[in-house]
Amino acid sequence: MLTETCVTLGKGLQPDSIILAMVRAKLKCHFRQRVGLILVQVKIERAKKHLRDLAAELTTFQKTSLTVIGEREDQHGNVVSREFRELPVYPFNALACAGDIVQNLRTALDHLAWQLVMTASLPGFPPGRHTCFPISKDLESYQYIANWFVRHKKPTARQVPTGCT
Repeated sequence: MLTETCVTLGKGLQPDSIILAMVRAKLKCHFRQRVGLILVQVKIERAKKHLRDLAAELTTFQKTSLTVIGEREDQHGNVVSREFRELPVYPFNALACAGDIVQNLRTALDHLAWQLVMTASLPGFPPGRHTCFPISKDLESYQYIANWFVRHKKPTARQVPTGCT
């Protein structure tokens, strides 16, 4: 990419100008990578703030519950008995904080995936609209996504993350 940029920018330029163009292109790429990693950190810090807010919300929370009638089922899904159950009732702000924590951490993973794709993409495969951290419902779905990722990346970036089930 740097060579292509220099060739494009270097037409009709003096050697010093070509070197300056190379340095500018390198700095621009480095800046984009740093900004992307800063966005990861920003989302993590925001999640930490929401976690502190959630802890504060739950410490002031008076435990309340709602009594409901629940059904007990056997292994075939047939109702075998009904019983009273106590369900905790949490304040709306606590639930909202919990959702914000999860969303910020998920977004941090997406920013990280974007940076990895920018660093490891083949020419013609830049990060796109669907670039995100792969999360799957089961191991089979994850392996499908991981194999697709490996087919579209540089040979140096073809190691599939393991232990992500």
